[in-house]
Amino acid sequence: MSDFNFDLDAVTAAPSRDLLTPDNAMMLFVDHQPQMFFGAASTDRVAVINATVGLAKAARVFDVPVVLSTVAAESFSGPILPQLREVFPKHDVIDRTSTPPPPTADRGPRTADRC
Repeated sequence: MSDFNFDLDAVTAAPSRDLLTPDNAMMLFVDHQPQMFFGAASTDRVAVINATVGLAKAARVFDVPVVLSTVAAESFSGPILPQLREVFPKHDVIDRTSTPPPPTADRGPRTADRC
């Protein structure tokens, strides 16, 4: 028996301006690459991959805008996780060469500017 004294039948759901929606939120998947998992050795890698894929599928189902980003995919870190890529096969993956510097006329836009 619960110590709560309220009538569940009287409870109604009401939208709130504070709720996240596809219009005011986005999902950014950053550096989900094989080499990056060495820094997460304290957590089971399969659990991280499964949680990432679950979050990605939820974003897809709810039409949340998604950005996929990698760092040094060709030279060091490897491609984005294939399991994540499967969820968003048509999305471009933004590959950064390092922590991005501020944009200038001779450099392309930063990842944040492309989101």
